[in-house]
Parts: sequence; C-alpha cells; structure tokens
Amino acid sequence: LGRVDKKANIPLKPGVQPISLPMYGTSPAKREVLDAQLDKWFAQEVIEPSKSPWGSPCMIVYRNGKPRL
Repeated sequence: LGRVDKKANIPLKPGVQPISLPMYGTSPAKREVLDAQLDKWFAQEVIEPSKSPWGSPCMIVYRNGKPRL
C-alpha cells in the first residue's frame, strides 16, 4: 500500500454537534474477523488510533462466503 504523509481536515458548519454511535452487537466469530482485520490495517499503517468525538460503527458483510469489513 502506498503511504502519504498528509492529514485531512473536514470543515464543519458552526454549531454542529459530534455524533458517535455505539458498535453493533456481533457474534464472537464476527468479532474475531473484525479484530483480525483491524490488527492487519494497524500493522500496515492503513489506519491509526483516533480520539475523535465523532464515530460510526462498522459492519461485516459476506461476499462469496467470506466475511468482509
């Protein structure tokens, strides 16, 4: 994967309140898939930890019988 040393900034309208939704309930098997993929992306530096007040849950879908995030 390519790497870019840039930070993104998303301008917000004045007075907008942050939205943070809780994680969807998942089975232990799906949680393992989620954790494994996130660990892989962290190791590849595709994603990084964030302490943002904004948040959205992710979901696992199946394609060709394999789970995808």
